[in-house]
Amino acid sequence: MLKSLRYFLARWFEFLSWVFCVFSHFPTSRGGGWELLDVCFVSYNYFLLQNWWLLSEFLQTAGERSGGSLQGIAFLLQANFLNNTEATYRIADTTAKSNDEAISLELRAFLRNEWSEEAFRKGRALGEAHYLNIMRVLKRSSSPLHLQELPLQLQLAIAYLPLYRECMAATGLVLSQLLRGQLVEAAVRLNPASLQPQNLQILLKLSKHELLLILASRLPGFLLQHWDG
Repeated sequence: MLKSLRYFLARWFEFLSWVFCVFSHFPTSRGGGWELLDVCFVSYNYFLLQNWWLLSEFLQTAGERSGGSLQGIAFLLQANFLNNTEATYRIADTTAKSNDEAISLELRAFLRNEWSEEAFRKGRALGEAHYLNIMRVLKRSSSPLHLQELPLQLQLAIAYLPLYRECMAATGLVLSQLLRGQLVEAAVRLNPASLQPQNLQILLKLSKHELLLILASRLPGFLLQHWDG
């Protein structure tokens, strides 16, 4: 049964890849073939969402069809392949916690370190530690650079421009949970009112784009032109 299921998923994954390759040669047209491609992906996403037990198997199969490369898995997740951010994160976390021997240890470790709820909590912890370190430097530093005398926006740029660049460089619609945790923590630290429970819940539901807008609003515009362009 499992072998038959994996064979079916592999063939369907190959079919979708073939369809995408064919129609991607016509980027200016959204009629005809592109509508067929949209229907294929929407139908497949609906099928997977209605059959949660298949999703972990799908990720495992996708990795195998990519030559065992975890980059293929990362691409699917970043592309929000279920067209549902919450579902995409949930299946990554479920697969990371799975005890199914059919799912490789490498895949589970990768998802646990980058895409699980545990990775999100680690990201937030890293973000908090980074913020506290920056505050210590600004308040206690005896550096001849006198960072504490810089304009606030430049102080924030020193603290958060590397994170902004890393998130902007990450392809796709969805960030890994590790990066998302750091970005959420940065947004919280830059907007203390978001620590209130009701505001935090809203913040946790924001998209990659919306979280980056919060961070960008506190950084000097001239430093962001290259990354936004």
